[in-house]
Amino acid sequence: MPVTYLAVTIGAIAVTYFIIANPQATAYKGGRLLKIKTMIIETYRATLKHDTGMIRIKVVSLSGERGAIQQITTAEHCPECAIIKLKKINTKKV
Repeated sequence: MPVTYLAVTIGAIAVTYFIIANPQATAYKGGRLLKIKTMIIETYRATLKHDTGMIRIKVVSLSGERGAIQQITTAEHCPECAIIKLKKINTKKV
């Protein structure tokens, strides 16, 4: 991230300027610039084929479609081929 630092001295007064390329993505804390991270929360609806029928479940994932599939297979103790359909319902940035 390019940050331009400019110090101007006028007589006995010193003024410091920071010129930041993207002010929404940075924060100033403790004498240093920090990049603010955004978290993307995605909600998926999955349809699973079971021996006795089909079920639909909703999954909230921070790691995208691959993370949602992993959560489903772990929680339901099913193989990936049991997931018939995986549809993204919502995406939210926090």
